[in-house]
Amino acid sequence: MKMTSDFAQAIAATAPIILLVGVVEMRSYAQVLTRQHENDRQASEPLLAEVDGASGERQAEIRAELGGMTRRAVLKAALPMGVSVFWVLISIVLAVVTYQSLYYLAEGAPEGSPELAHELLTSIMLGLVMLVAIPIATWFNAYFAVPLHTYTQWARERSRARRTATDGDAEQNQN
Repeated sequence: MKMTSDFAQAIAATAPIILLVGVVEMRSYAQVLTRQHENDRQASEPLLAEVDGASGERQAEIRAELGGMTRRAVLKAALPMGVSVFWVLISIVLAVVTYQSLYYLAEGAPEGSPELAHELLTSIMLGLVMLVAIPIATWFNAYFAVPLHTYTQWARERSRARRTATDGDAEQNQN
């Protein structure tokens, strides 16, 4: 692989496009995190209001539920935060790649090193992989992880209702 003017022009044209898409993706994930945070805050407000006036046993239940909400919030935020951090790194690399390509062209296309050509190609490919991988991960999350989480939550609530019913039956039998 050799560094040529045509290759540098292609990289200089492609990298900013991928960079722009990355910035848009980071913005959309920031909005997702903001929405998730607001939803979690609204969901926890009734419990936080109830915790002060509750009995000791109910306070423990509320604290456990709030702890579960916190863990779920962290897990829900992990993917958008990870994607955003990765996009930041890729964006920095793509900005450097654009600079290197334009610098190469500004120098009058001197004899380029194969290492530079390989570095530029690898950087562009990382950006392209992100363009494909993120929608696939989002699709996977929407079609598999969310229904699985919903089913798990439903099963947990069903089990809790059965325990409550069993405890109520046992209490009635004692009387």
